[in-house]
Amino acid sequence: MTTLSRHLAFTYLFRGSSMVVNFVLTPVILIALGDEGFGIWSVIVSILNWIIFFDLGIVNGLKNKVTQSVAVQDFVKARRYFSSGYAGITMAATSLMGIGLAFILAFNWQNIFNTEVAGSELQAALLISLIFASVNFSLSIVKSGYYAIQQSAIPSLILLLQQSLFLLSILALDRFLSFNLSLVDVSLLFGASQFCMNTIFTVIFFKKRPYLTPLFREIKKKELKDVTGLGLAFFFLQLTGLVLYFTDNVLISGLFTPVAVTNYQIPFKLFSVISILHNMLMTNLWPAYTKAFSELNFTWVQKVLRRLKLLQLVLIIGVIAMLFVAPYIIPIWLGREFETSFGLLLAIGANVVLVSWNAIYIYLLNGMGHTKFNLWVSATQAIINIPLSLMFVYWFDFGPEGVVWGTNVTLILGTILFPIFVPGIMSKYQKSLQNA
Repeated sequence: MTTLSRHLAFTYLFRGSSMVVNFVLTPVILIALGDEGFGIWSVIVSILNWIIFFDLGIVNGLKNKVTQSVAVQDFVKARRYFSSGYAGITMAATSLMGIGLAFILAFNWQNIFNTEVAGSELQAALLISLIFASVNFSLSIVKSGYYAIQQSAIPSLILLLQQSLFLLSILALDRFLSFNLSLVDVSLLFGASQFCMNTIFTVIFFKKRPYLTPLFREIKKKELKDVTGLGLAFFFLQLTGLVLYFTDNVLISGLFTPVAVTNYQIPFKLFSVISILHNMLMTNLWPAYTKAFSELNFTWVQKVLRRLKLLQLVLIIGVIAMLFVAPYIIPIWLGREFETSFGLLLAIGANVVLVSWNAIYIYLLNGMGHTKFNLWVSATQAIINIPLSLMFVYWFDFGPEGVVWGTNVTLILGTILFPIFVPGIMSKYQKSLQNA
């Protein structure tokens, strides 16, 4: 079994287990916080994803650079990339914490969330989430190291352990100690669970590989520029992805209510089973693409692309099946009645299909470090996404699913353009490597 196949198998095992934990976690949080509290928590998680994206693309830039250095056994350069990357991410985290603090204190979060929950509770939950998110994305840079040494299953293991610790801590307080959990408590438990696991796996990684341990004297302007040069391109891609994939909860809460977010999030989490399985494969392929191109193994890349397109047909069949079984599965899963419309399910199913198709080409471009075309497409999508969502809600009166349909129409742009232009981009990239 090849290294990629072995880690792909472990990735599926860990992410599959994580998916099970997440499925147990959803009704537990729903019972602890109620429909409105769960909707608000879903919006806070979306905002946390915004925070994670403000790493200036250093994590993704570092992933490519360290992978390339390790592939040619240049551990001196790999250590410099790590040292410089940690320095850059620490500065970004510190700046983020200051800016985030000002934003949290400046806004009326009751109006933003469209809720009667006390503003002081919302502010406290956001502040705790901000602090932990800032620290955790500095620590999570070690995941780039695991990807670089082709141990791409480890980040999935970290996620599994984080979610398991989060679940056990909620159960211990809510069920066994009869502690009435608030949004503040859930935010604290969530952030602490991530912090514990990120710290443990950072220590393990560098203890086993002292030759990669970051050192202050190894912080170099050139390496930081290399990481942020490629990283800034990834950063702008992340910003556009943020608009596309993480604004729906905020829009639904602001345009409707937090309860409407819950009504959207529950079926979305069910459909995410398909998305998670697909993302497991794509996450492993990013560093594998980078390594394959470094070794001029173009035949392997072409073979993988053909198989991914065939896999898309299987995914579509899975989505169609989910459309019809979801209304029966959700009440069993939650242990209570839950009504959802076929229109919302159809919107979410279409979103899963479109996102997965776009991902086939996006991960290939990221693996090549070629961000220009992807950035152009993604920037256009980010500009039109929110206006289209508002149009579906107000002009066409689609309700909360109108927000999702706005995102879907936006994604069609990449669905059409990527298959047309990416083959030519890859061909030019291959020639440049062969002539280097």
